[in-house]
Amino acid sequence: MTAIPSAEDPVIALRRPESLYEGVPDHIVDPIRDWLARQLTARGEFDERTAQMVCLEAELLPQRKWYQDGRYHYGVRFAPKEKLLRAVNAYLKVTKDRGINHASLQEILTRGGSAYRVDVEGRCLVRRVDPSAQALKDLVVANADPTASALLQQAWEACYGLAPSPDSAYGLAVKAVEQVICPLVSPTNPQPTLFKSRDTLLKDPSVWELTIPDPKPRRAGDPTPPTSAERIIALVDLLCSGHISRHTGSADFRAQTQEEAETALTIAITIVQLVTARSFRRR
Repeated sequence: MTAIPSAEDPVIALRRPESLYEGVPDHIVDPIRDWLARQLTARGEFDERTAQMVCLEAELLPQRKWYQDGRYHYGVRFAPKEKLLRAVNAYLKVTKDRGINHASLQEILTRGGSAYRVDVEGRCLVRRVDPSAQALKDLVVANADPTASALLQQAWEACYGLAPSPDSAYGLAVKAVEQVICPLVSPTNPQPTLFKSRDTLLKDPSVWELTIPDPKPRRAGDPTPPTSAERIIALVDLLCSGHISRHTGSADFRAQTQEEAETALTIAITIVQLVTARSFRRR
């Protein structure tokens, strides 16, 4: 198993989490604009193609009034302050396959006290979270089934990105668990779903085990507590039952909250890791 990446985040040493800036404070406006200008200049010339894609993604207008050349470049560079993070996020998205080193941007955001950081894959901006949670996500994404890893990464971006989408985050978390649970529980089912696998798990929990001894009653006469495997099965059940945005026609349908999405993603990461490491398995 790959070692857990370092959970250190320089921002923890530099600032208290509650003092982080949600937007773009004045003291990092120019550094971010200078960074964007450097990224959108190639061999001394404006990279107008990339700048145009950023303008489209971030809904920015090119600068037509003062500049004849580089109007998209300047449209990004001088984006309104309230849209600067969107411009950075758009640049990361449109250049995600170029293997660009974003260390200088990360340093600006960290030392400037931004509530956002560059995601580990350099694909977008994401909210800073507890370093141990970030490290566990990175570990699971690095080691799990490729499809499950991609789904977890997408769920993380939907949950902690610049424009969070709790419904999408929850749904993607469910799909990531489905990707690893269904082959384990229902390998011959031609149309497996997490909900069907959940029902199979609940029907006969004795088929499954977790690599931790089952708990015993704390005192004589106490009822036998759920087995270790039953506790993981309960998490799968909880993830399914909590997905109330799944069916629009159901009586209790509503949008998922941000807190629900964050909790669902934490549960999904845990389950995927346990299955990937074969800690949860058939007896």
